[in-house]
Amino acid sequence: MFPLVPSEAVIRRAIFDALRPDDDGVTWELVSSSGEHLAVASPEQLALHSPDQQLRLAQPGGQAEELTLEGAEPVDAARTSRTVAPPVPSAGGPTQYLVHEIEIRNRSLTDRKGREDLYQLLSQLADVIDPVSGRDVQVASIKVELNAAAGALEDVESKAHQAGARWSAHEEDF
Repeated sequence: MFPLVPSEAVIRRAIFDALRPDDDGVTWELVSSSGEHLAVASPEQLALHSPDQQLRLAQPGGQAEELTLEGAEPVDAARTSRTVAPPVPSAGGPTQYLVHEIEIRNRSLTDRKGREDLYQLLSQLADVIDPVSGRDVQVASIKVELNAAAGALEDVESKAHQAGARWSAHEEDF
């Protein structure tokens, strides 16, 4: 790969994210070699080395007939849009802060949709804490538990230590 990008999976995810509507006013689309719009339901459907799929700035006005890649569902713009709401100030006073908690217990990731839904949630959380997001988020407490093959998460462990997180791994008793 390239020094900037560690894997094709990261490239696929970045392209997939770029295909979603967002607030910067720049819209990208995936098209076939004949210029027809392609709907993509997951990053895995992107063929990075294929001349049959091309990324381009969306064409204003009429789009050609939309083709759906095999096994894909059209992307729901309402589900993938990223709008940023400003903080809600208290009546006549400073901003009121609330503690927001999310808990998902023992979610199987063997199902593609379940895995994608969880990824979307984590991506949204990453967007929220991104310093350029403009969100007024003051504190985060994060606990993530992943059951994965031994050695499969060394890169995550490295990033955890870099972020000052406590890392541990142990065998699960079922």
